[in-house]
Amino acid sequence: MQSTNWKDIAEIIGIAAIVVSLVLVAYELRQATAQSAAEAIYQTNVALDNAYRARAQDSKLAQLIINGHANPSSLNELERDQFAAWLRADLNMAEASWVFYENGLYPEWAFDGTKAGICSRLVTEGGKQYWEDEGQFFASSFRERIDEWCFQ
Repeated sequence: MQSTNWKDIAEIIGIAAIVVSLVLVAYELRQATAQSAAEAIYQTNVALDNAYRARAQDSKLAQLIINGHANPSSLNELERDQFAAWLRADLNMAEASWVFYENGLYPEWAFDGTKAGICSRLVTEGGKQYWEDEGQFFASSFRERIDEWCFQ
C-alpha cells in the first residue's frame, strides 16, 4: 500500500509539472506575440516615416502629391507616373500593415489609424482614379477591405 501512495503522489507531481509547464509556455508565447506585434508596428512606422520625411524635405514631391490627389488631370504624363508610383509605395506599406493586422500581429487599436490613412488617400479625386486603374494589382482580400472601409 505504501508503494501505491508514492505512485499516486508521483503522478500528481507529474501532472502539476505539466500544468506549470503549459502555463509557462503560454506566457512565453504571449510575450513573443506581443514582441512580434510591436516589431511589426515599429517597422511599418519606420517605413512610413521615411516616406513622409522625404515628402517634407522635397517641396516638388509634396506639390506633386497635393496636385495628384486634388487635380490629377493637371499632371503631365511623367507626373502622373510619379504620383502613381508614390501612391503605390504608400499603399504597399498599407497592405503590409493589413497583412499584419489580419494575422493578429497588429491590434485593432493600432490599425484604426492605418485604415483612416488609407481612406484619406483613396477618397480624393486622384486616389479614386488610382484605385480604379491600379487596385487590381493588390491582394483581392485587401481590395475588398479597402472598398468596405473607404467606399461604403
